[in-house]
Amino acid sequence: MKKDMFSNVETFAQAGIESMKKLGDINLRAFERMAEAQIGLVGTCVDSGVRQMSSFGKVKDVPAMMEEQMRLMNEMRDQLTEHGKRTTEILTEARTELTAWWQDGMKSAGVAAKPEGKRAA
Repeated sequence: MKKDMFSNVETFAQAGIESMKKLGDINLRAFERMAEAQIGLVGTCVDSGVRQMSSFGKVKDVPAMMEEQMRLMNEMRDQLTEHGKRTTEILTEARTELTAWWQDGMKSAGVAAKPEGKRAA
């Protein structure tokens, strides 16, 4: 009896450890992808600033300067939009992985995982 009980506790503990390792891996991947995206965003901002400053020396009059600044702002807007889309993709992937991890944990615990439904307001 005692042997079975200790065996069950050991199995349960081992499953918990494995589950936490999987959660840690999911979190690490999400963090790495977000850090990479942030580094890309900082690079974009620095590059944009450098291009704006260098444009001041190239233009000869105010209308040309305004046109160049507008062009640079449009480029920056497009780049920031792309960074936002990538961030959304990263978070969606992490959410999908976490949902699968949670559902696997519920199956292991013998609890039926409820599908995502409407949340109370």
